[in-house]
Formats: sequence, structure tokens, C-alpha cells
Amino acid sequence: MPIKLLLSLITLTLIACSAGKDSRYRDTEALERPPVLAISKHIEAVECCDDVAAVPKEKRTPGLGDQVELVATKPMHIKIKQSPENAWNTLGLALKQSEIKITDQERDQNRYYVAYRPASFLGGLVNHLNKDVIYLLNITPDNGQSRISAELANVNEQNTALAHFDSDDEEARSDAEDLLHRLYETLHDDLKEPQ
Repeated sequence: MPIKLLLSLITLTLIACSAGKDSRYRDTEALERPPVLAISKHIEAVECCDDVAAVPKEKRTPGLGDQVELVATKPMHIKIKQSPENAWNTLGLALKQSEIKITDQERDQNRYYVAYRPASFLGGLVNHLNKDVIYLLNITPDNGQSRISAELANVNEQNTALAHFDSDDEEARSDAEDLLHRLYETLHDDLKEPQ
């Protein structure tokens, strides 16, 4: 019988506890109500679509366009409206897309050494020897922009077959200008963003 007595006491206790009127749980007046929205009788049909292609995208053309300029003064150079740090990356991308081989680079001095086969007599000799000529591309700051210049790298950078070949300065400058023209065309018209 003690179990029946215990169950009866528990039942009475639960009934006593629930019999009180605690308004915190039953009164909903203090709860936040959603705002009442005015409904307009003139609802216009809104066309909507989930098609992303329907949203006009900004037309991106390849190349830097007006952001790059070929300056024909002596010595010829390319001017880019970018800081030297950004011009370093842009030039590296242009070299890659132009398929001009980078043989060495000095990031701290903003220099690229590239292998290029010029169109001059020296280029004809190089093609005959199946060797490339090494050029030095320098990026220097220029009034908040960057200047890219090209010159024949020193004799120690050249292939051994060309190390003893004596070319005149005018021919070397012409070949460097040829390299700059090719880079300018890529930068201005064909440069694509990295994938």
C-alpha cells in the first residue's frame, strides 16, 4: 500500500501545481506582433526570373586599352597606368600569353630576363644557331605609373654561341623595340585575366 499512497501524493502535487494561473505562459499580450502591411488593390505584375543570363553583364574586352601606352621616344618604352607591383604581375601575364619564355627574374629589382628571337640579322644568326637572345625587361616607377623598358642583356646572360658575337647598339635597340612592340600589342589588345 505504500506505493499507492506515494502515487496518490505525486498526482495530488501535480494537480496542485497546475491549478494555479501563471499568466506568463498563457497571456500572449506581451509578445511582439508582426507589423500590419497595407495591401494595395492595384498590384502590378512583376516579371521575375531566376535566369542569371538575363542580367546584363559588364562587357569586358581583352587588353588594357587606354591603360597602356607605347612611347616612341628614344629609348622606346611602354607606360602602364599601374603601380610597379601590379605592373610586375601584368607583365608576367603578358609574357606568358605572348609565349615569351622567362629565363630569370629578380622580383626585388622588378626585372624579367626573357628569351626572344628578334627579326634582325642577329635574329637570323640566332635562328640559324637555334638559340634565343636574352633581353632584360625593367619595370621602373614613373609618376604613379610604371615604365617598362627592354635592352639586350649583358654578355654573361647570353648563350655561349652568342657571347662572342659583337652586334651594334642600333641593331640591339631595334630588336628590343621589336620585343616591346609585341608586348604592347598583347597588353593593349589581347591580355586576358588569369583563369
